[in-house]
Amino acid sequence: MSQEEAMVRLTADDYDEAIDFLNLVFSQSSRPHDFEKLLPRMCVPDDEHMGKHFAVKAGGRIQAMLGVYPLPTTIDGRPFMFATVGNVATHIKARSRGCMTRLLDEAMLELERIGADAARLGGLRQRYGRYGFEKAGTCYTYTLTARNVRACFGDLLSGDIRFTPIGAQDESLLARARDLAGQRAMAVDRGSPAEFHKTLQAWQNQPWAAFDPDGRMIGYLTASADHSALAEQVADNPQRLVEMLCAWLTQRQLDSVSFSLAPWELASCRTFNRICEQFAIQPATHLLIRNYAGLADALLAVQARQVRLPPGRVVIGIEDYGSLVLEVEQSQGRCRRSDEPGSIQVDPLTATRLLFGPMPPSAVTSLPEDASACLAAWLPLPMSWNGLDRV
Repeated sequence: MSQEEAMVRLTADDYDEAIDFLNLVFSQSSRPHDFEKLLPRMCVPDDEHMGKHFAVKAGGRIQAMLGVYPLPTTIDGRPFMFATVGNVATHIKARSRGCMTRLLDEAMLELERIGADAARLGGLRQRYGRYGFEKAGTCYTYTLTARNVRACFGDLLSGDIRFTPIGAQDESLLARARDLAGQRAMAVDRGSPAEFHKTLQAWQNQPWAAFDPDGRMIGYLTASADHSALAEQVADNPQRLVEMLCAWLTQRQLDSVSFSLAPWELASCRTFNRICEQFAIQPATHLLIRNYAGLADALLAVQARQVRLPPGRVVIGIEDYGSLVLEVEQSQGRCRRSDEPGSIQVDPLTATRLLFGPMPPSAVTSLPEDASACLAAWLPLPMSWNGLDRV
């Protein structure tokens, strides 16, 4: 790094320049961006929020920057630290100077400092694969059409549910929505009610509360401006979720509505797999796994409660990490780190795909005969991620 360039952690004093810089760089590379509208939770002019960003400055001006955003998460009630490495931006005149390489190296150190169990990002696969990020996790995407609803339900699911917008001051609605969100098998801690509301507003979505005929809030969703794309939808039970989405589509006279489900939402998946016009399985994000054993242990426990898994024991060796011992016994799943030799040996990127999907294990790597039946039944583990949880 030259004397004119300095790596810095940003502060509140950098707020205006940093937001202008991100708007400029991302608007040049794609559509016009306004980060204060797109990611309101990130855009707070104080040291806490700006301190999650690193920049290379030259002559006191930002040349490149990125953010490392800690995202405390629970899986099966156990605490983990996830993080997003995001808003990676280099000024067009500062490209090919190694700024982003230095920033990504610093981001890897920051993940160590915050004790991240895993990190995620979006971007080009090979660019970030050299840092250990791999396409992984499972996201089921659906398109529900008005014809699907009419053919399967008639008008039975259109009128009983009422929707109302959730505003920043609607404390009781936000509290109920937070409670519903926190009950999921994998849940990101979205902070205070105000921060939770800003999360639901990410990417210019609008959150809505859903009420049954007795006036009880049974769920919520957050939708695009034209109502046809849902960024998140949560209900107090799977049947209510079906009713919510059918009512949403019908009441707004939409031709279709698109949404995604996580692999632990099996009851809802079974219904929507049967009725939706389109559905697909996609990787949820790019994941860097730093704690394979802890995450696999929690997710295998979730998996074992969802479906009846065959008993067995498999040891997977991961280069530069060690081995994982996966065991299922009496319908309980466990995973621990070990120095035992693995019956299968994989590199970290393959391990991420093998354990966390979305493809079946046999489509990821060759499986030894003595482990193939168990791995085919156990994996991929139900890892997912919602795009609202970026910052």
